[in-house]
Amino acid sequence: MSAELTQPILSEDYPTAEAALNTALARKDIPVLEAALGQRSYLLKTRAAAALGTVGQVGSVPKLRDCLAKHKILIFGGTEQQLDHAQLVHTLVEALEKLTGQDFGPVNPDSIEAIEAVIVQVDRWLTTH
Repeated sequence: MSAELTQPILSEDYPTAEAALNTALARKDIPVLEAALGQRSYLLKTRAAAALGTVGQVGSVPKLRDCLAKHKILIFGGTEQQLDHAQLVHTLVEALEKLTGQDFGPVNPDSIEAIEAVIVQVDRWLTTH
């Protein structure tokens, strides 16, 4: 089931990727939802992260952690891009909290140090689970 959606989910064509994501969401296809974290679109990544936090398994924690690590950056683009980045970071942190049972407290998405602190806590959690 996952194989036919993995390639479209990473498509540069937004409607193609969105259709694949919608199918993966309906099927609760965790491997495809994890693959969607590699999408260029902040919106699609955010939707995938939210779904993984809800239907995911602890096996999704490394993928969510890696996506958060890739977004441990400062965004100097327009306001829309900054808001999309902030929403993605918040959603990734929320999903990680749900799956690990940890409380990371408020995380400033514009703070590389705050995001790094979450990553360190997740890494510590991963060594014991």
